[in-house]
Amino acid sequence: MVKVSIILPIYNVQDYLEKCLNSLINQTLEDIEIICINDCSTDNSLKILEEFAIKDSRIIITNLIENKGQGYARNIGIELAKGEYIGFVDPDDWAELNMFEEMYKEASKYNVEILETSRTRVRFKNNKFKAQINHIKNLPTNKTYNIHSLQNFVFKQPFATWNKIFKTSFIKNNKILFANSKCGEDMLFTIKARLLAKNITYIKKSFYNYFVRAGSSVANPEYTKHYLKIIDIISEIEQLAIANYLPTTIQKEFLKFRIDILASYACRINKDSIIEYDNTVKTILSEEDFKKYIKLKQPRLSFIERIFSVKKVLINCYPHKVITILGFAYTYQIKSPIQSNKALR
Repeated sequence: MVKVSIILPIYNVQDYLEKCLNSLINQTLEDIEIICINDCSTDNSLKILEEFAIKDSRIIITNLIENKGQGYARNIGIELAKGEYIGFVDPDDWAELNMFEEMYKEASKYNVEILETSRTRVRFKNNKFKAQINHIKNLPTNKTYNIHSLQNFVFKQPFATWNKIFKTSFIKNNKILFANSKCGEDMLFTIKARLLAKNITYIKKSFYNYFVRAGSSVANPEYTKHYLKIIDIISEIEQLAIANYLPTTIQKEFLKFRIDILASYACRINKDSIIEYDNTVKTILSEEDFKKYIKLKQPRLSFIERIFSVKKVLINCYPHKVITILGFAYTYQIKSPIQSNKALR
């Protein structure tokens, strides 16, 4: 029996794919399948996949006929998955060789629906890879928990799926899927899974290398269109929260989370669409919460920073520099948008 199904959505990542695939086919856990969803790549990604599939029969390739984005591709992978657990990997990242063996062992030990781990953030700077392990704060280790025993993690902890594995039967029985969008898709999936899981555990080890790279522009109309969909995703999460009769504490956490997320995405909307976005946000927030949203859209400065500070912020998709002197702020654009979607997660 396949123990872990690893789902890999792929779109134009020829420069990174070999490193990623090598880290998967050489896993110490051999009872895996590697489900590769080629999302209409136009570079040599498919060729690389096919070459690896010849060498390793555990690689399964599915080619989409239309570019749909990571969320849609991952949903196809879930449908195909035969493993006891499901794991997700991004094709420009790589896994430690013992990742899925260790995660499967711990998940089986505690019989959990979700196992979360720490992760390593990797940047390439000055011709060197620089790595930093990020542990998840305020989560217990070596024990299980859920929304009833621990109520402050659902909306506060990272939403990425690649530092987690999920029991396949739990995901399929509860119809937990990614949003068919190019933004916020993993947030919807992870929150729904956390809300419904009876048993979750966290291990304070890092097995996943998350590579932050500059890449595709987020300032074109295509990306703005997808960022506008974050409002629908937030509404879906709200309906889910209501349907599950969440404790009052979690409902309050959701209201804070909603304002924070809407404000953080506002800076990724281009200036031609921000008025539409603000007006839509206004329809789903109370008057008081909308005022908080408007305030959160502005750079947040401490007392010392208000006296003098220089900060880089993202405004309407573009990086800006904000210079503050004695409470007066001067803002100007510093370069064209090069921040990748991934770096914004």
